[in-house]
Amino acid sequence: MRFIVLILSVLLLSCSQLKTDESYSKEEFENLHINLYAGKTDLDLYSRPIQDAHFYKLAIEKEPEMPLSSCEIYQDLASSNFILKEYALTRSYRVCPYTIDEIIEFYFSLKLKSHRILLLDFLLTATKKLNHPSYEYLLYETVLLENESEAKEKILLNLISLNTNLKKMYTSKLHELSPRYVSNYNNENILKVANDFRKHQDFQNARNLYSKIFINIELSLSEREDSYQKFCHTHKLQKNDLLFLNCLKNYLAFFKSHQERMVDEYSKTEILYARTLWTQQNWDQAYQTLNQYLKLNARSDDFKANVLWLLGAMNEEKKKWAKAIEFYRQAINLKFTDEELQEKIIWKIVFNTFRAKDYQLTINEINSYLTSLKLNDAFLLKLKFFAGYSHFKLDKLIEAKNIWNELIELDPFNYYSLLSQIILNPNLSRISIERYKDQVHYPQLKWAYYTEDKKVIEYLADEIKSIDKSSLYLMNDYFLIGKYREAMQLATILHSRQIEAKNKLRFIPYLYPNAYSELTTSFTNEFKLPPFLSTAIIRQESAFDPLARSGADAFGLMQIIPSRAMLLSKSRNKTYSNYSDLYKPNYNLELGHFYLLELNNQFNNVLPFAIGSYNAGSEPVIRWKKERYFGDIIEYIESVPYFETQKYIKLVLRNFIIYNLLYSKEEKINFSKWIQIP
Repeated sequence: MRFIVLILSVLLLSCSQLKTDESYSKEEFENLHINLYAGKTDLDLYSRPIQDAHFYKLAIEKEPEMPLSSCEIYQDLASSNFILKEYALTRSYRVCPYTIDEIIEFYFSLKLKSHRILLLDFLLTATKKLNHPSYEYLLYETVLLENESEAKEKILLNLISLNTNLKKMYTSKLHELSPRYVSNYNNENILKVANDFRKHQDFQNARNLYSKIFINIELSLSEREDSYQKFCHTHKLQKNDLLFLNCLKNYLAFFKSHQERMVDEYSKTEILYARTLWTQQNWDQAYQTLNQYLKLNARSDDFKANVLWLLGAMNEEKKKWAKAIEFYRQAINLKFTDEELQEKIIWKIVFNTFRAKDYQLTINEINSYLTSLKLNDAFLLKLKFFAGYSHFKLDKLIEAKNIWNELIELDPFNYYSLLSQIILNPNLSRISIERYKDQVHYPQLKWAYYTEDKKVIEYLADEIKSIDKSSLYLMNDYFLIGKYREAMQLATILHSRQIEAKNKLRFIPYLYPNAYSELTTSFTNEFKLPPFLSTAIIRQESAFDPLARSGADAFGLMQIIPSRAMLLSKSRNKTYSNYSDLYKPNYNLELGHFYLLELNNQFNNVLPFAIGSYNAGSEPVIRWKKERYFGDIIEYIESVPYFETQKYIKLVLRNFIIYNLLYSKEEKINFSKWIQIP
């Protein structure tokens, strides 16, 4: 019957007007369905699975207005071969005239989380309204099914307020989830309580407890040391640089007598204290402190290499290139184990010869390291790029081109390969790479995606992941249903397993999804920002996870800190309540784009400066620009003293170039106007 009506509807019917009552017949409902979907899909409307999916989707949409008609559709689908028939059956219990006890009995017969979640909110509303005895248990069931800790916390507080016989159990669960609600803390749980206060930005209560911990000699030295570090970090989170510096100084004094028992932690804090002095413009004191560290006997070569590396970097800031290289050469001759530090020191030697404009010596240095050391691929590409760049500076264009072409062939989407391509040809052509598949692979997930049943999508994906952890299919399905972080993680693994460049290409669209494009395009146009700049930043900041939260307490897609959000919201005449507002994509993206506009205008549309400011703030970038920028933006980026910010600029620029190459409407893209590459 449904199939016949469907065909007749396509041939004969014009658009129907929605009724506002329950007077639809089954045939009218089917006719309405056809008119809603006619002309809006290129799929075969006569295919039974497509018909079923359309009916399922329409029934979901019309549940509030026409529950009985939706009920008929669900029951019909539940008795068919529809791939989501179990979900149709579950949904029927939301709208069909079952008693509350029948619905509860059915609910507890369900095994899968993705089934139960469809009924739970409906049952909670119904049982609460009827004061049904199952309400309390169902509310607790929500705690078990809910993924977000803050939502769990609210539910547990609600359960405790019911003041039932199970209040003690709920309180225990709350304390386990959110230790800051513990009133009688002890040596066993005090650190967890303090950490939870810190997590929820109650820094004063966190510091009160941390201070009790690090003076408590009954606790282990590692617990006391950890609490003091976190005590100091609360000042950093609150952007109180002076208190943070003084806290580090007090830490070193407090644990001085224990330093031999905690040499690694103590040494790291000594280094951090000297770095903080330097970054807070106490150059002379920092330099003196580091030189005093070199005189300490009971220190490892790793510690001394770090000290020498910092002394070299500080001399770079004073433009004393020869002195800087002297410290770096002392460091590289030590027998230390930190491979990452070794690369950083080698790079400093190479880069300072480049900055001294001794390009032939730069080439010689690079060649000596390429032949004598085993280097990781990323560092190898970096050295090769600067070998080519040194040839370029010497007007040896053929040599430069040969090196860069080799680089591009090795990895065309690496930051240094992209720079090479832009120098060789400022107008790059847009590229076209097809995704692996345009359809969801897993049948139930496929149809849940097609019918836009968001609740089923979320929980089905988690259930599938527990079975299939690293396949092309799951990567593709994650991408299509909007779980971009998970798709990117799988794509990274699968991309790294490929040897040939052509096989790596297929993963690029998954590694660089154009997510939230409607919002980002709208705000980009409103604020006249470079295309895909915000998308490049979102990818790096949150991997498109709207609920992302960093260790520095930045929130949401564009990782905005609350203090910044308060300022930006006032400028945009928007209400800001608390950090939870930043989890809302539209709100977060509006503030983030507006902040990008401010930074871009401040630095005259030169992206490396604006991007660096998004990460480190404007003040240090203004200082670095004055002290370190001499007309070569590539050289400037390498000279940024904050390693995290330097890396961030490169990654976001890489993202920006790739997003434009993948998604721009222009056939040719000129990047020099944004990046100022020579």
